[in-house]
Amino acid sequence: MTGTRILHLIDGLKIGGAEVLLRDLARGLRDAGFQVSVGFSTPGPIQASIREMGISLTRLPRFMRVDPVLLLGMCRLIRRERPQIVHTHLFKSDFHGRLAARLCRVPVVVSTAHNVDTWARWAPLGYLYGLTARLADRIVAVSDEVRDFQIRYTNTPAVKIVTINTGVNTSMFENQIENGMAVREEL
Repeated sequence: MTGTRILHLIDGLKIGGAEVLLRDLARGLRDAGFQVSVGFSTPGPIQASIREMGISLTRLPRFMRVDPVLLLGMCRLIRRERPQIVHTHLFKSDFHGRLAARLCRVPVVVSTAHNVDTWARWAPLGYLYGLTARLADRIVAVSDEVRDFQIRYTNTPAVKIVTINTGVNTSMFENQIENGMAVREEL
């Protein structure tokens, strides 16, 4: 499987749970020998750490929630990168990326459901999102709560969605007793 090209599509690279998960996943995949690239719309601090890893980054302009310009940009990027797997994160990238990947005949489409978003409770958006979920081979929910929410509010087929709980590498907190004490004293 090494050498497989994986294109991640995400709404933006500001600091948040989905963005940090993407950064860490991209690093792990790269270290395992996969060819990883990232397409994003909104710049942010995570962009620099992904670039430092030597992972290709492409900014994709977008103008609205449902956006033909974003869809076309994703199609162009997919044709250029020729990934065997497209992995989408967050609403706009899930919605447009799943469709773009299928239009461009990408063999495998995966999405990660990161949130319990209130917009999904609004039937038209939740319904549209659920329709595109059917285009994915697998949806990964970061928790059972997110999985159940996706099934209930977006009508994502239960057979398509699996929970893989988000983990945090705690090694960065090891040997930090002195730093922790200094922060406590300062506060």
